[in-house]
Amino acid sequence: MGAQTTVRWLVGAFAVASVAAACTTDSEVDDGASSGVGGSASSGSASSATDSGASSSSSSGSSSSSSGSNMPDCPGPKLVDPAKLGLKACPTYVCQKGGGHCVPNALVPKDVTGFLDKCNKDSMCVPNKMIETQGNFLLKTCDSVMGLEGRCVSTCIPQVQEQAQLLKQGACDADELCVPCYDPIKNEPTGVCDLTCDMPVEPKPAALPQCCGGRGLCLPNDVVPADAKDQLGKDSCPKAGDLCAPSELIDNQGNGKICQSSFLFMLLGVDTGVCVPNCVPAVKSLAQGSCPGGYNCAPCDVFGTPTGACGDDW
Repeated sequence: MGAQTTVRWLVGAFAVASVAAACTTDSEVDDGASSGVGGSASSGSASSATDSGASSSSSSGSSSSSSGSNMPDCPGPKLVDPAKLGLKACPTYVCQKGGGHCVPNALVPKDVTGFLDKCNKDSMCVPNKMIETQGNFLLKTCDSVMGLEGRCVSTCIPQVQEQAQLLKQGACDADELCVPCYDPIKNEPTGVCDLTCDMPVEPKPAALPQCCGGRGLCLPNDVVPADAKDQLGKDSCPKAGDLCAPSELIDNQGNGKICQSSFLFMLLGVDTGVCVPNCVPAVKSLAQGSCPGGYNCAPCDVFGTPTGACGDDW
């Protein structure tokens, strides 16, 4: 069976609010890198001015040329070359397609380290565009999954690279993927379209239709991996081609409730199973057993052969 293991692909797919947190504080990293890692006096002064503007422009959304202040235009120009700062390129096991440099740990804010990958024990990998503009960047607009508005985000950020199977590259650079402005599952902002002076252009999308008796969501066929499509059914999804994914599978929570199999399975020596939403086609014909309403009891094995229902993922 294995339905519960083949649809885990959505786990963390749009949980990129943490990416936003990393991006907005990268100006601190870049400032330290430009002045503390081989940066010249002129680049250091430019850094302080740019960082000041970057923090202010996020709330005003306007440039200095129109207001007469000392804030720079947003996005700002490329002020530094990470390579000329003496920073090493991130290793390929961190940035498979390049696009990042290693910044010493001492220059990376502690609240950001959990969102960036390590180059080694002494440095973290920071995307080039954040270093080059001293944090005064503007991510490129792109068309993301489900046709949603998105922004091009570096694959050097682990949360993005982990979802390479789901996210599209589109018009993004070779080392970037298009992350949506809104999480289509939770229908909440991801944060990537609200950095520096940026904001979403399109309105908040409509919530995805519910299915599985209100315990699942209808997902467009083109965002479901090929090896999971035959595990999901249409259920009550109104749009042709959409597939119903139970919430437990999307959220990677799993019901986790151990159940007693039907009398028939008990006769076959199978007395233990796990509760699986009954909108999953593979378990529709199974008995409810000791599961709560809306779930059927899927046996852990049949004649000694594991079904996949009771693996570690469920």
